[in-house]
Amino acid sequence: MKKIITLILSISMMFAFDINSPENQEKIEYYRNILSENDFNKLISSMSSENLKAEKAEYNKKIQEIKNKQKKARRNNQNTNSSSNRDQFVEFKLDLYDSYGDTWNGSTTITLDSGNLNIEIHIAWDGSSPYLDIYSFGEWLQDYSLDSNCDGNLDMTHQECTIFLPAAMSDPSIASFYDATIQSSGQYQSERGFTFSYQDQLLFGAVADQGFPSEVEITHYNDWFGSQYVYADYSVLNGYMFEGYTELYLTGQYFELFNAEDCAGIQNGPNQIDECGVCDDNPTNDNSTCLDECGIPNGDNSSCADCQGTPNGDAWESECGCVAADNSGDDCDDACGVANGDNSSCADCQGTPNGDAWVSDCGCVAADNSGDDCNDQCGVPNGDNSTCTDECGVINGNSNPLDCNNDGVDDSCEDEFGTGITSGYDAGFAEGFLEGQSTGDVNNDGQVNVTDVVTIVQLIILGWSEEE
Repeated sequence: MKKIITLILSISMMFAFDINSPENQEKIEYYRNILSENDFNKLISSMSSENLKAEKAEYNKKIQEIKNKQKKARRNNQNTNSSSNRDQFVEFKLDLYDSYGDTWNGSTTITLDSGNLNIEIHIAWDGSSPYLDIYSFGEWLQDYSLDSNCDGNLDMTHQECTIFLPAAMSDPSIASFYDATIQSSGQYQSERGFTFSYQDQLLFGAVADQGFPSEVEITHYNDWFGSQYVYADYSVLNGYMFEGYTELYLTGQYFELFNAEDCAGIQNGPNQIDECGVCDDNPTNDNSTCLDECGIPNGDNSSCADCQGTPNGDAWESECGCVAADNSGDDCDDACGVANGDNSSCADCQGTPNGDAWVSDCGCVAADNSGDDCNDQCGVPNGDNSTCTDECGVINGNSNPLDCNNDGVDDSCEDEFGTGITSGYDAGFAEGFLEGQSTGDVNNDGQVNVTDVVTIVQLIILGWSEEE
């Protein structure tokens, strides 16, 4: 029937169409109410008049305003005590899960059928958000399509949808849903699951083979499940295809959720207590009477306090501790620039911060010291002159080790000739010979002549003795 209406309207609206006329505004609202949102959007898209195209933006704005007004009206009426009023709505929450974060490719239908009330929720995933098309019909509501709002996380494991359903959902005359079904198509069915809640109270749900995502504290696998509010009498669920049905019995606790007195003592009243303890029916002032300076109800100003405890203050925590906003935060730095330091990180060897004394081989010395005060005569720090002493015991010497006194006579000869000669001519001659040998005046008479030569020959031939 909807497709026929859509086709007829699509043809009739190809002509001039004034969207602002009262007559057409009335028609738009009428067809919006009897068609699903998808069908209605297709209908609008099929209109090809230039006038309509020019005013399409204005149309979309008006439709959104209508939706917002309806949502507001539903919220205001959802807790009234007249469940027989079929224009009343109750707000529920539908949570959609995917255990690995893939999208719900294809579509899923969740059906709740009590005989008096039939609710069908069509889920079509598109990009990052699902689109829900909700139909409620039966004795309570005739062919009425409801809108919804879904918000999900970025990794697509969870979508939280707010939906409005007829007040019959809270009426005791609806005792059970004897044909509660789910049917899924597309891919990744085995990863899906959902829960149905009212005011954060879990009513029922179902989950396929893969179970819920790890962060969800629900342990059910491959089954329908209820709660103290809803009893699942039996279930047949194909966990891989995410298809099945069950019978849901609504318990007395279920209806108590909807029939309790509000904070003002009114049965099913609209009043609620906010975090400040204020009981009223005005959600716009919730938690506004007990806000701390950080905007937290019943807060202690700590959530926005700076390090000095000042709410919304600008003091900051430096390495030297809590300081004012205009403080550079280096009051406790030592001469090296280290917070709470002891000047050691930049001290020289004399302990002077940023000093220029340096460590030489002779120890710590001033900057203008060459660092060789402790060198021996060989240039070795703290040395014993041994590294440059020759074999005759001369420091930095180059003597012949056989003639350490450099007199031209082998030291061993000097020892032989000089032994025991202490006086007399022989002593003088020996001394003269020894002292004069470097000049040729071996007899030490002050002249170098043939006598000296004869003496040398005799010494060579006859040798030297103390008696001679």
